[in-house]
Amino acid sequence: MVLDKDKIITPQLTVSTLAREQLNLMVIHDSTLHEKVMRIEISGKDCDGFTFEIGFTKPLVDDFLLEIPLEEARPIFVALGPFTAFYLPEFTLDYQQGHLPEEEGFTIQSPAFKQYQGKFWRNAAELVPPKK
Repeated sequence: MVLDKDKIITPQLTVSTLAREQLNLMVIHDSTLHEKVMRIEISGKDCDGFTFEIGFTKPLVDDFLLEIPLEEARPIFVALGPFTAFYLPEFTLDYQQGHLPEEEGFTIQSPAFKQYQGKFWRNAAELVPPKK
């Protein structure tokens, strides 16, 4: 499915202090992140809404790139493909600390999450991304 990126609004990103501090440390100390972006991607959907994956990749041509200025390091960009950008019109990137590895990592929250629970697209064409 090819989406019409021109009809998708650029998402608005808020970054928590803890997420910004973690990204700053990562960019300073991890040389493998050079020329990479933080990618947020919808990886699935269940009754509670979408599930997401967050990782670091090279940017793609049709990505929306959202800049995160960092205090002690070069800026890093968050990349969202058109499909993910459509369903995340505004979101907050946070970092959760925990005692176990599976309790720690980046998280996202969005006021849009609630409207995408269940089989929302069946009766609402405006909740389906625009195709070319």
